Amino acid sequence: PAALSSTHEIEIRATLEHVFDLLTCREGLRSWWTDTVHAAPTVGHVNKFSFNNGVVEMPFRVDQSVRPTSLGWTCVEGDRVPAEWVGTRISASLETRSEGVTRLRFAHEGWRPGAQSFALCNTTWGELMHRLRDVAEGRQPGPLFT
Repeated sequence: PAALSSTHEIEIRATLEHVFDLLTCREGLRSWWTDTVHAAPTVGHVNKFSFNNGVVEMPFRVDQSVRPTSLGWTCVEGDRVPAEWVGTRISASLETRSEGVTRLRFAHEGWRPGAQSFALCNTTWGELMHRLRDVAEGRQPGPLFT
């Protein structure tokens, strides 16, 4: 069976640079995803995202960071990482759609068939893309996870 992929596309009324920073910099990520983030847009850095008061931690190694158009991360092993996440990959590509509008294509790929949290994660990423758009466009929904 083929690996599962969660893919999303959204248009955002903001510059490529602004959207890229929201996807890669600590303060940007804290504004829409989770408020417990240690991140840097540097290849080789391991970004860490904590959830449920640190019960779950998602470490993603930065494999690619080309400001302002693309990023690639791989989930790596850790003490508080669900096993089915390890080895999954996040990618994002950004392009100017029209004046002041960025198209974001976002994917979380490499899920093993039958991964129990895939459907929930896919739904959650959809909600997170709307939060990211809202922040980029000047609204303040806050992080989904605190």
